[in-house]
Amino acid sequence: MQFISKYTWSNIRANKLRAILLISCIAFASLLFFVSLVFPMYLRNYKEETLRSYFGNSDIHMQATSSTIASMDDIPNSIQEAFEYAFGFLCLPYSRTSTTTGKDEPITYIAANIEDVQIFNPVKVIEGSLEDFDNSTGKKMIITSSSAKKFGWKVGDEVLVVLSTYRFRGKFTVSAIVANEGLLSEQNEATGPIVLLSKNGINESIKSLISRLGKGDEVSDEQLDSMFNMAVFKLKDDSKITGITNELTYLFPDYKVAETVNNKVLNQAVSYLNTPFRTCIYLVCLFCALIIYLTCKLTFAERVRQFAVLKSMGATTKQLFLSLSLESVFYGLLGGIISIVLSLLQVYLLPVIAPQMTYIKPAPTYFYLLSVVFGVGLAIISSFTQAIKNARKSIKGTMLTKEKFTK
Repeated sequence: MQFISKYTWSNIRANKLRAILLISCIAFASLLFFVSLVFPMYLRNYKEETLRSYFGNSDIHMQATSSTIASMDDIPNSIQEAFEYAFGFLCLPYSRTSTTTGKDEPITYIAANIEDVQIFNPVKVIEGSLEDFDNSTGKKMIITSSSAKKFGWKVGDEVLVVLSTYRFRGKFTVSAIVANEGLLSEQNEATGPIVLLSKNGINESIKSLISRLGKGDEVSDEQLDSMFNMAVFKLKDDSKITGITNELTYLFPDYKVAETVNNKVLNQAVSYLNTPFRTCIYLVCLFCALIIYLTCKLTFAERVRQFAVLKSMGATTKQLFLSLSLESVFYGLLGGIISIVLSLLQVYLLPVIAPQMTYIKPAPTYFYLLSVVFGVGLAIISSFTQAIKNARKSIKGTMLTKEKFTK
């Protein structure tokens, strides 16, 4: 065994360039195999983050498909008892003329209580404060850093808000500037800025809301707080999601009710994108296997004289095959280890280089082990036929092969 190990090691040192080529191909193929394992996980994380960017940690969300305004009082107690929390908001689309661009800019005003927002989808303050945002006597607004830059708004500025559809006009003071994250992320602001208004600040001149609800000419703060055309719900028991979603759909036909993260739909979306991606990776791995096969064929063919000498000295077919297999295992192990290093660099450095890639999480340990096993298996399988073919040749057949090869 010691002789076989020394012979194998001497062959590896004698063919450094080919050894580097083999190890590189195996490392690259193993890295791609690792990527094929983590890609569905990253894709699922990304899609789930996209879904939750607007609706936070809620389980169910609902949005009006028309100008209908609903009230939490319309939800039966039997359903409300299943909620860990239930928050309603007023989503008020509006277009205004930007002072910097001179064009009509679509803005989505969301009338909300900041305590509710901080529970279901927190905002990160850059300037100003959230403390007096829900002051019942004040009209406050929260904007994003991108909106502040676009419109030139600063903390303390008064902004005229006119909601013609809801017969509302009033000046709101910028209370805070927050980061483009979560509910107010740049992704959600793709169709225009999103601005949070204090819900109590639109209590005046809100007759259209009251008439739709049939609650008279005046509305209390408590009644206003229950009004919504967009709502999010968190359940105490996740197993009831489907049933409660169906009940809310029946109760509110003018609303689109959906699970924030529907696992069935999410899995289908991941599978739809993952299948062609994995197919491409496996084709590249097959190409790497072909390179390994041809390199091993050339390397083993150059050693036919050595095989003849070893056999004349008493080496058996089994020993020669073991030597060639040991060489392949070495290449596979080294390539697999290199792929682990590259995989770890990818997992831990990418989020540092690109902080927005928060969906890249550490992979399970067995993914790395599978990559090494894949590398070793790829090396052995790709070189197996050549190893057994050369090991089985007789001394005479080996010398004849050498003559043909030399010619």
